[in-house]
Amino acid sequence: MASVTASCEIMQDFRSGYLTYTSTIAMVIGQVLGALAGTIISPIIYQIYYHAFPIGVVGGPYPAPYADQSRAMVRGGSGGGGECDAG
Repeated sequence: MASVTASCEIMQDFRSGYLTYTSTIAMVIGQVLGALAGTIISPIIYQIYYHAFPIGVVGGPYPAPYADQSRAMVRGGSGGGGECDAG
C-alpha cells in the first residue's frame, strides 16, 4: 500500500514539475533523497518520543484511550489469542 501511495505522490510531483518547467532529474533526485532521509530520521524521532513520553500508560499524562479501544477490537476480532494478549 505504501508503494502505491508513494508512486501517486511522485506522479503528482512530476505533474507539478512539468507545469513549472522543473528538471525531471532534479525531481527524481529530490524524491530519492527525501525517501532516504525519511527512513533515517523517522525511526530516530519515534525513539525519542517513545522514551521521552509515557504514552499509553493508564493514569499517565497521555493515556491514549483510542489505542486501548483499537487493541480491544483487534483482540475481539482475533478471538483474543495470539500476540495481542502479550501486554
